[in-house]
Order: sequence, then structure tokens, then C-alpha cells
Amino acid sequence: MFLRQSVIRRSGKIYRYWQLVETVRTSQGVRQRLVAHLGDLSRFTTEQWQALASRLGVPEMAEKLRRRVETSSGGGGRRGRPPNLLVLEPPDAGSPKLPFRLDGVGWQDPRDFGDVYAALEMWKRSGLGELFEDKLSATRHTVPVPLVAAVIAAGRLVAPTSELATARWWPTTALAELLGLSRRAIDEDRMYECLDHVWPLKAAIEEHLQKEGQELFGQRYEVLLYDLSSTYFEGQAAGIPKAKRGYSRDHRPDCRQICFGVAVTPEGWPTGYETFDGNILDQQTLEGLLAKFARRFGPPRAVGTEEEPERIVVMDRGLLTKANVERLRKAHYGYLLTEKRARGAKWYWKRGKEENWQILRRDPDGQPQVEVQEIGRDGPDRLVLVRSAGCKLKERGIHDRVLRRLKEDLEAMKATLERGRLKELEKIHQRLGRLEERHSSLWKWVKVEILEAKEGTPASLRWEIQEEIQEAMRQAEGVYLLRTNLPKRTPEHLWEDYIRLTVVESVFRALKHDLMIRPIHHSKGDRVEAHLLFSFLAYVLYWLLEREHRSRGGKLTGRRLLEALRQIKLGTICLKTSGGQQLRLKRVSSPSRELAEILRTLDLRLPKAGAEPTPLSLRRSL
Repeated sequence: MFLRQSVIRRSGKIYRYWQLVETVRTSQGVRQRLVAHLGDLSRFTTEQWQALASRLGVPEMAEKLRRRVETSSGGGGRRGRPPNLLVLEPPDAGSPKLPFRLDGVGWQDPRDFGDVYAALEMWKRSGLGELFEDKLSATRHTVPVPLVAAVIAAGRLVAPTSELATARWWPTTALAELLGLSRRAIDEDRMYECLDHVWPLKAAIEEHLQKEGQELFGQRYEVLLYDLSSTYFEGQAAGIPKAKRGYSRDHRPDCRQICFGVAVTPEGWPTGYETFDGNILDQQTLEGLLAKFARRFGPPRAVGTEEEPERIVVMDRGLLTKANVERLRKAHYGYLLTEKRARGAKWYWKRGKEENWQILRRDPDGQPQVEVQEIGRDGPDRLVLVRSAGCKLKERGIHDRVLRRLKEDLEAMKATLERGRLKELEKIHQRLGRLEERHSSLWKWVKVEILEAKEGTPASLRWEIQEEIQEAMRQAEGVYLLRTNLPKRTPEHLWEDYIRLTVVESVFRALKHDLMIRPIHHSKGDRVEAHLLFSFLAYVLYWLLEREHRSRGGKLTGRRLLEALRQIKLGTICLKTSGGQQLRLKRVSSPSRELAEILRTLDLRLPKAGAEPTPLSLRRSL
């Protein structure tokens, strides 16, 4: 608000009247709105000025109001124009009261605040900040290693990239103010040193997270979901023992890779991870996993054949072998596994009865989507068939695509033979063997015959689809077989336990797409391990961010939350007083209503309005 003077000339005399005006934004643009007519103020006494200032809500401004009126004849009082100087209401009685020029107001150096602030808060709430301070406070460095670790973790969550790029990114955020550091304090060398210090703490970190999950989030670790994935290297990775070429889940067979297995609870809370050689087979990782579980949770006790085991492992078909099943039995684990597709189809044809399906899920039109039936035992294990309409649609699409390519390859080979470009019988069989290897999943659908060359006639190829085999395989599309030693759970309960493996898939999806665990650029083995460790810790923060949000009614993903919070900036407000003084104030932007609701769901409180942000403590308050 400001005082506006109206000047009226009448009969050779000048009359000055004063109005209290405020600036408002309307649908037609910025407009001035009259708050009150104050009349002629030139004859006001001291008591009247004090009374007026009190009514305006700023008693201490009485003397400045009086001086403004008394000096009004010196200019700035043209009719219909506001004065150059505004009277600003102070936020509190102790703040200085200064007039500012509008043409001297500016906003400089805006930096991301909301997303990194949330990252540090999750780092603190998980107890990781406190753990790192306890474990690394004795290391002597110019910049404390726990603070460098906090910057790396925040970077892997908010803007995941290499350590070199992170060193360039973090000064563009408010991390320096939030951690009480200079914006030049951390470079890539300090980050590499931090990786070297943090990697040896892996066991202590996993033990800490296990305890936190139990105490803070009620995780019981009775059911553990386990699966394996991989990430690849950019470059030769020649000095890294575990970097090898193997089955690439990232569709990069040209790159060396490292495999890692992750175990989580059904809620997605991570209990730990292990890294393996890039060419390891899934089933070869189980023995090390059980040893890790025994160290972390203690070996499960033996129970009777009619009792539920106290610890259950749920795994996909890649880990199912006779040796692994026997290993789980001897270690007294409960298990729920899915058989290979071909084996599931075999049991479906052997024992599946159409009339025995129990419908668990229907679509809106009433058509069955998920059906189960228990078909008996195989030794001490129960066998449960599952028929899924969604899986059937997916497998049919795969079969159609592979069958189309198989037909095209067979026709191309047939044309090559007819043109006489492939004559030697040995080479013909070699090429046919390569086709069989490429299309091994559907090769038994076709019958192939080679007609040897005769005088004047080149060799030829004759093939046909075996309709009976194709039809039998089509009927088994969408059918898979569950194997378990759990004695009491119903087929419906077993299916629900099995589909929880989608939680592990979501962990890998977050690690690879949201947290950018791939590719790896490091050329030292320990730093590769540290890179994976910080990616794992970033997932802990990601999980905690989503949990806090959804526990208070939110529905956004972790990545959408961070994108929204990035709109909250820290910047420098530049002000110029009427006396020529320059003021520079660091302030956090005010959130919109939508952002304020997100902050509420995360239980985050921004620095007090009008106050400069102060460094955070990374230790949880008692």
C-alpha cells in the first residue's frame, strides 16, 4: 500500500488531499484500488498522526507519514500518479523500516531448492546421515566426508549422472546453503575419495537399513522377494574382475556387464544386494544369497511338515533347479517358485482339468482373467497351475513375432538354395543349425527337410508348420506352474504371493530408469561397487519419499514428486533504497497451492518466510 496525493486548484488556491491506495491484479491487468480517503492531512497534530498510523496497523510509521505530507510540495505529487517511494509494512517490529525504489528490485541466481531439500530430509529420516557421521567423522579432510556423501546421494536421487557431472551440477542447487558449504568446496576428486571411504561400509549400511526397516516401518522379513538384473559398462572395463560379457537384460551384448541381485520385502523395502560376475547364471547366485540371509537374520528354525516355515523366499523361474530346491529344503526355507514354461505346459497337458479352474479375477465384462487349480504333488512340493489372460496375450504376441521371422528366414534360405548359391551339404546343415539356434523356442513347430542336389537340379528346402504341435502350444499360452513347499496357503494366496515379484521388477525399473544405475563409467573395481552402493541408497530415499507421500493421501511417483519440488527455488532478492543502498537477501520462493499440498504430504516445512535458509543437521532430533 502507499499514500497517493490529489492536487486541486480552485479560485487560485491549492488543496491537497490524500488517499490510501493498494495495487491489485485483476483479469484486466494490474490496477490501483482505493482503500480509504484520508482527506487534508496538512494540519494534523502529532497525536492525530499517531492515531492514523495505528489504524493503518503500523504505529511506528507516524513520523514518516508526517514528513511525507509536509514535503509533498517538493514534487512527486502530480495528480493521479503515486509517489516514487512506497511505505512498506515491516514483517515484525524489530525489522528495519526502509523505503525502496521499484526500479531497484531484482531476482538473481535462482537455484533448485525443493528437490534437494527433500533429498536431504529423506537422508536424515532414514538415519543414513547419522550413520555416516558416526562412521566417517574421524576421517580428516577439508570437507567432511559425510557431507560429500550427502551430496552424492542427493545427486543420485535428484539428477543421477556420473560423479564428474555431479560435481558440476551440485553448485547449481541450494545444497551449499543447506549443508553450510562453499559452492566450490566439492569437486570430482573429493567425490572419488568419498567413494573409496564409503564402499567398505556396505555391511554396516545394510545392517542399519534392516534395523530401520523393522523399527520405523514394521518390516518383519518373513517373506523375501529376490531377483537378478545387470548393468553395463561404457568402455573396455579391463581392470574390473567382475566385468564380463553375458546375457544382457539391457540389450547391450556388445558391452561388458556386472550382475546384481536384490532382495526386498513385499512392501519394497530393500534388505540388501549382492554383485556378481557379468556372465553368472541366475541359479548360481542362490547359495551366496542364503549365506547372506543366515548372517543377517539367522538361520530359520526347522518346522514340521504341516507348519508354515518362518522365512519364505519367492523367486522367478531363472533360479529353479533341482539343486536349488534341495538347498532351500535343507536350509529350512519356505519357497515359492515358478517352473520353466515348457515344464508348466507339460504339467498342464498331463494333469490340468478344464472343469477344475478356480476363477480369481474377472474383467469388467465378466470374462476370466486369472484362474488357478492345484494339480497335486511332485514329491514334497505342491503344484499349482495358473492361467492368465494377460500372460496369454503377451505370449501369443511373442510367438506370432518369432514365427513370422522363422518363416521369413526359412523362405530366404529356400530361395538361396534354389538360386544355387549354397551347394555343399555340410554348409547347408550349418546354416540350418544357426536358424534352429536363433528360433529355438519355436523350432519344434516346423518340420524341415533338405532335398539333396541331383544332376542339373540344385539342392532344395521343404518345410511346413506342424499344426498339432502348434495347436497344443497355443492352448498352453498364458499357463504357468507354481512349485511350493508351503503347506497351508490356498492356491489364491500362493498366486498373490507370487505376483509380488512385480515389486522387485519395480525396484529394477526405478534403479535403471529413474536413478540411472546404467551405464557405469568407472575403471576401478571398488568404485564400481561404490557406484552401485550409492544407487542402492538413492533407491532407499526414493522408496521413503513415495511412502511418506502416499501415507498422507498422495498418488504421485517419486520422480513426479521431485519434478514438482524442483519448482521451489532459492534466489537472491536485490533491493535499492531511496538513499542508494544495495540490499541482497537470499530467500526461498513461496510454493503454489499444489506444491504446498505436496509439502504437506511429505511433512516438509520450508524455511520461515522472510528468513534466510540455514544449514540442516543431518542427525535426527531425539
